Amino acid sequence: MRQRTLFLVVPGVTLALGLTACGTQHSAARRAATPTSVPTTAVPTPSRTPQGPTELTVVYQQGPHQKPRTWHLTCDPVGGDHPNAVRACAVLDRAAVKGRHHRDPFAPTPAGLMCSQLYGGPEVSHVTGIWRGKPVKAEFNRANGCEIARWASLAPLLGELPRIR
Repeated sequence: MRQRTLFLVVPGVTLALGLTACGTQHSAARRAATPTSVPTTAVPTPSRTPQGPTELTVVYQQGPHQKPRTWHLTCDPVGGDHPNAVRACAVLDRAAVKGRHHRDPFAPTPAGLMCSQLYGGPEVSHVTGIWRGKPVKAEFNRANGCEIARWASLAPLLGELPRIR
């Protein structure tokens, strides 16, 4: 009988302590959101003087039998023959701000990451050059959910997708 009591009491106590801890965190978060709390600082805007130059070459291919298109892009000042240079530089500026909690936008999808098996299309883009003074050599495709999201984060730079009718 004594073992049965411990069998029931120990999980109950553990659950009660866990719920108490959750309630404490929730209450602290609620108190922090009150008007008397110190306001948080706004998200910093991208610097107009990046830590280094941005000079990229993008090779975009709409499909395996399509002729690749090559564009050159510079930012700060915006230049090159990229068809969407202003938007491409803006998305790169946003990626620099996200850098405090987001990895390098040109980094490959981490090995072992579970990705949805959605096919986004045959488009492929290769990006080489320098971004904010750092070397870049990256490939983007739309082969699965992770790669589609990666493409979407830099879409103005990588190339416009064909319109679906």
